[in-house]
Amino acid sequence: MYFNKFSTIEYTIGSRNYQLLDIFTKVSILGDYTTSNAFDQYVIQEGETPDDVATLVYGDPNLSWLILLTNNIYSEDEWYSGDSAFATLLDKKYGGEAYYITNLPDLKEGDVMVKVLTTSGQTVSSIDETKYRIISGFDKTFRSVWGKGGAGTFSAGDTVMFGRRNTQTGAVDILNFVSSSDITLNTQHTTVNFIEEKKNSPYYLLQYTNDVVVPPNVVFSGGEIQSTYVPSNTIFTDPLSTETNFANTLLYYYMTNSGVVPGIQKFSYYTKELNKYRERQIISVIKRYLLPDIVSTIQNLVKTKEIGRRVALGL
Repeated sequence: MYFNKFSTIEYTIGSRNYQLLDIFTKVSILGDYTTSNAFDQYVIQEGETPDDVATLVYGDPNLSWLILLTNNIYSEDEWYSGDSAFATLLDKKYGGEAYYITNLPDLKEGDVMVKVLTTSGQTVSSIDETKYRIISGFDKTFRSVWGKGGAGTFSAGDTVMFGRRNTQTGAVDILNFVSSSDITLNTQHTTVNFIEEKKNSPYYLLQYTNDVVVPPNVVFSGGEIQSTYVPSNTIFTDPLSTETNFANTLLYYYMTNSGVVPGIQKFSYYTKELNKYRERQIISVIKRYLLPDIVSTIQNLVKTKEIGRRVALGL
């Protein structure tokens, strides 16, 4: 095994001394100084472990350390374990939902979104304290509030408010922001237009025909992308107004038509992360005929009295 060849060093813990392996010593393989002829490619199959790959490639599961070292893999999350395992990791990373609003409040992680029951003009009169979310982020480009945890359920069409805990008093202060229906006023509430899982929210939008990235603030009229744009900070949503307004944008169409836009496809956070994850499925393995020399060289390199030695190896 890999660590069996490491030198031991003396650690002092409290008043006692211990002889332990020098795990700070590291050998890495330089990709820039290594010929591609030294490697074969291997495609990891779902459920295969490093031991499985070492057995199939080298006939020895104890050489799994060489598989990991060759590909600079240091944690379990970096190993391709299959799409089903990835889905579990993604649910953990992107847990919660995306709530689309027209406004641009100054939201921060840790703020609270609460369902509103009644309003009086721009002021919140009453709330449903059993329905709330903790805000984990706010994507201003797509105007999606990322919420997680909390309690209760939300639906498109719900009125919501946002609050932030006052560090001095401990109370939750209501956040005010510009109203999208009347931009001369500040408001305490807004409407949720659309809800989807956070992992399925758009990273960017594409045209089906030629895969051109489409900005969400481009004008979308008559079912087609136009050549004009609405300023990205515009929130005015009065469709009868002749002024520049947010209601003319592709994003507004997206959030008011259940996330479906003719001729437009969504490149979601899920797709982005899945493509990135699947790149790990193809790894490099040192050619078998080089194995004896490489293993011997690495084992000799880690035998050192120099604590924390770093060695870069070119093949």
